[in-house]
Amino acid sequence: MVGILDCDPGQCVPRANVDDAVVIAVLAGLRPERYINQIVTVFGNTPAEIGYDCARQLLGVLGFEVAVRCGALAPQAGNADYWAHRLHHPAVPVAPRPDVELSRYCDADVIAIGPLTNIAHALGAGYSPRHVYLMGGALQGDLIDTNCAVDPLAAHAVISSTVPLTVVPLDVTRTTCLSAERWGRVYHELGRTNATVADSLNAWVQPWIEYSRRTRPVNGMWVHDLVALVAYLIDCGVVDASVISTESARLGADRCTGKLRHCDDGWTIRLVTAVDNERLIEVMESALLAL
Repeated sequence: MVGILDCDPGQCVPRANVDDAVVIAVLAGLRPERYINQIVTVFGNTPAEIGYDCARQLLGVLGFEVAVRCGALAPQAGNADYWAHRLHHPAVPVAPRPDVELSRYCDADVIAIGPLTNIAHALGAGYSPRHVYLMGGALQGDLIDTNCAVDPLAAHAVISSTVPLTVVPLDVTRTTCLSAERWGRVYHELGRTNATVADSLNAWVQPWIEYSRRTRPVNGMWVHDLVALVAYLIDCGVVDASVISTESARLGADRCTGKLRHCDDGWTIRLVTAVDNERLIEVMESALLAL
């Protein structure tokens, strides 16, 4: 099985969401080589080059070696400068980073937890994934998730394709919560067996929880991307299916905004409609305590 984690990690960057890094750490606890063969970064939460550096740094701390490649440096469409300013992108140090080979996406399971630019490029080059587990978009109200908004044309291309999709929208991921108290217990337990890793993780989890509590309507932090990983792990037979609820739906994505919508002429996808937050956090906790 070929598995790709397509992401935009930023645990080394002030004010950058750390949920991609949580996913990498959870995979490390599960022995990532069993479930993914490559991590590919993309312009989004951070520049793709910074995301590459963050992924390599984290894997080094965790003591695991998985191939990391640098993907799309800018969205297919949309204002890259606007998003770089809005998402507080740091300057990119000049250094060589290996580029992704789009052919790797052919027949791969892809956990897509950043903008969908890399996958759209792969589809355009004729390389179709086996399945995409997509965290992005929103159906309720005026919400538009950043993963779709940064590159709405890519979101439209992927969601309009014939690739089998499992979509985890923002509507659902905003019902998740890792509280400061729960993280404190995980940190304490992990510190008893692996203090170095515990302190390294806490150095970016705790500040993000505090920042999130000040700036978002959640008493802790949302773990958006973890839901997409869990959907993938359920299909791998690693996690019990009761963690999430799903239904079949026909969806489309606006090519200008990335806004998800129900549409009769859209492709039928698997839509995650609810999450058991306690079970979700238990999956995370169990994997991290195995580090």
